[in-house]
Amino acid sequence: MSEAGSSYKDGAGIKSFFDDDHNRTVSSMGIDDFRYEPRDHRERKKRGILCPCLTTIFVLGLLGGLACVGYFVVFKMAVEPQLEKHIGINGTWSEWGLWSVCSATCGRGVQKRTRECENPHAHPNDQPLCFGESIENKPCSAALDCPDCARICDVGSLNENCTACTCKGHVMLGWVYDEVTRDPVQFVKVYLGDSVQILGLSNRTGQFVIYGICANGENTVRLERDEYMPKYVRPSRMNETATQLVARIDPYEEPYFLEPLHKLRYEGQSVVMCCRAVGTPEPDYFEWYKDDVLLDSEKWGYNNTNELEIYNITREDAGDYSCLTRTPAGESTSNITTLTIHPNGTEFCNTVPNVSYVQLPVPCQDPEQGNKFISEINIGVCANGTIVPCIVWSAYNYTNPGSCQDPLEYCCGPVATSTKRLLCPFIPGTLSPIDYPITTACGCKKCDDTFIPTVPASTTFNPINNVG
Repeated sequence: MSEAGSSYKDGAGIKSFFDDDHNRTVSSMGIDDFRYEPRDHRERKKRGILCPCLTTIFVLGLLGGLACVGYFVVFKMAVEPQLEKHIGINGTWSEWGLWSVCSATCGRGVQKRTRECENPHAHPNDQPLCFGESIENKPCSAALDCPDCARICDVGSLNENCTACTCKGHVMLGWVYDEVTRDPVQFVKVYLGDSVQILGLSNRTGQFVIYGICANGENTVRLERDEYMPKYVRPSRMNETATQLVARIDPYEEPYFLEPLHKLRYEGQSVVMCCRAVGTPEPDYFEWYKDDVLLDSEKWGYNNTNELEIYNITREDAGDYSCLTRTPAGESTSNITTLTIHPNGTEFCNTVPNVSYVQLPVPCQDPEQGNKFISEINIGVCANGTIVPCIVWSAYNYTNPGSCQDPLEYCCGPVATSTKRLLCPFIPGTLSPIDYPITTACGCKKCDDTFIPTVPASTTFNPINNVG
């Protein structure tokens, strides 16, 4: 029996074979007739065979054989072999290819570029998997506006190319400067509104002169130059035939990220991870990474934005997250923001207070040490006396994953205190029993309730309980 297909023995009188799943009739009984595409790799095909007999026809689908009046045919069922499955392997993107030519011959169009998902294959059936897009598009412009000879001009007359309304004898003067350095900018392209047809260029002093622009004070000029943000400006009217403008354009600034905010959560809670980036133009495209592996935008649902929402967190979600952003000014990668996940039932805070000795204003007797005079006391502090944020289970559920900057609502602080009685000679010749506050346990609590016990610096101290 062949492993690739099925085997059978021909029997006299076999006339036809019905494939009930594919609704076709097979007249010959070759091996290929038993091959089919299974719905999954475990599916087995049921077969039926028509056997003409002397007086009666029986159609039986049997796994062991086929019985007909007058003769017996041995027939084994065709069984699709168990197929070895191969899944995709992590791939890496190639470099982006060159941009295509603009799709438009006039007006505006689109350019695109592609990249390939590459990786050496462990098996011929393996396919590399790369998260992200393989095609990138950007708008482009042809050299000329598309003609519209049916256009009616409110002012002036339609030019011979039917692309713009012009006014003979009118002139527009302009000067362009860098917004940051205040230096004149050369080679700035001047357009009328959203037109794609260049009217002129600025010279080394940042000046340009455009003829034919109607001086009605209603035209808008667009200024563009590589490495600068486009800018729309409305010229001011000088007289009946002249307008002028003075504009400052913003240079590109490479994007950079602000310091990320780390997040704390319990298992089962939700979280919003955020990347905050600035630049010119303002970054609006982001890729998220976890432990240096790109997260698929569609699968994780962040749609290339700077916010990543994770619901019903598990321990596998803990790790180091980062962002990449890309603008015409360049690309940048953020520092790591860490998501720390605590198992349910565990404490965020160290419950045992840190040892913290402080000087007493005067030596005092300690009854617990046989009335020994001591000059310092261990009051105990939580989190070494610093502000350490923590969370409680009731926060950040499915409907409230939090925000980019979680409010400082809970901190590690004392949740249990006691007092230590000392005998202190605040009044010469007498010993006054003084109760000092001592932290005995730490936990997560409202930050405004958190306090650090202190020891008085002078005899003006009002103790917890001066029983003298």
